Amino acid sequence: MRSSPTVRGPRLWPLYLGGALGPFGGAMINVILPELAADLDASVTEAGFAVSTYLLPFSLVLLISGTLGQRWGLARTARVAFIAYAVGTLICIMAGTITPFLIGRAIQGVANAFTSPLLIALILAHTGVGRQGRALGIYASIQASGYAIAPLAGGVAVGIDFRLAFAVSAMFALVIAALVTMRDEAADAQGKQISFASLLSGRLAIACLIALCLQFAASSVVVFTGLVAADRFAMAAPTRGIVVAGFGIAGLLAGQVIGAVMDRFGMTWIGPPLLLIGAGSAAVCVITPTITLLVVAVWIGGLASAGGRILFTTLALASTPSNPAGATSVAMASQFIGTASVPLFIPLYAASAPTLAWIIVASGVVGAVLAIIGTRTPALRSETTVKEIACRKSDQTSPTCSPNT
Repeated sequence: MRSSPTVRGPRLWPLYLGGALGPFGGAMINVILPELAADLDASVTEAGFAVSTYLLPFSLVLLISGTLGQRWGLARTARVAFIAYAVGTLICIMAGTITPFLIGRAIQGVANAFTSPLLIALILAHTGVGRQGRALGIYASIQASGYAIAPLAGGVAVGIDFRLAFAVSAMFALVIAALVTMRDEAADAQGKQISFASLLSGRLAIACLIALCLQFAASSVVVFTGLVAADRFAMAAPTRGIVVAGFGIAGLLAGQVIGAVMDRFGMTWIGPPLLLIGAGSAAVCVITPTITLLVVAVWIGGLASAGGRILFTTLALASTPSNPAGATSVAMASQFIGTASVPLFIPLYAASAPTLAWIIVASGVVGAVLAIIGTRTPALRSETTVKEIACRKSDQTSPTCSPNT
């Protein structure tokens, strides 16, 4: 009797690589604002709007992008989003004044709102049972690499022409669009049944609140480390940049390992402590009396942040098995509330750094308590993952439901 051929899943490495594009495109602009303003005949303040016109559409569209992508087909929508990102980037390259440049940045932001959650959903849909944490860890590491590389790439490109960095990101987006080759048969049959009402879930609300608490601590590390390094230790800008870069590098190095540990021991035992550690490291960054302690806290914060992202993403995916991309995009949007709130605490930092440190710790405690509640649902308590839930509702013989997939 002839055995049936082994069915191989689609290649996933383009999906992982695609995760670097959003952080790279968003962060590279930060180090070239003076040169950007001079080239586009604008003030530095006007050039600074390039950050807002990217992040604001990105965060707003995230609320709906995942569900729309689930309806239209994850792979199909991701391909279109990467092409749209390239189009927006080309507009930035050709812009001779600030207005068309900002339009291009807005298109980039909208496109990235579709790529990030859809890539995560695609990766999880084609990852074997018991390996989701590792997969999310790899994705978190690749995203961290985008954050880490962006300032360097922007600084190098501006020595020639800032448009060079944009040209590289446009070509990268087009290459990833060509490499995302999987089909969307399931979406063609079920997409119209997916509604935004599926996101009205208490479990998803918990995941969103965890994301908010996590990002408040993570952004506090980045923002207040720069301020402390300048105010308390009189570091020059390049040195401050190196210290802050440790946050992204730590996430890059630790993401896959933390994901594998979560797969091995479960979210309940690993997730809540990471939220406490992340908030604690942010508090240390605010009140540290030494440079060494500051550097160590930044690295620990980056490690904990990578694990926290795996936690809230897993909880979001598990909350809504019928619409995983929609749940992921809403949870990701919640992060920006945490990020946006950090600058509001800069006056408190100047007035009473210890008080600010305690507030950051309190946010970590809240996040950890919510994580304990979220991870003690029957599904996650028995180490059931989103993939297993999906397999129970579909064809158990599907190759993607195999533990070895």
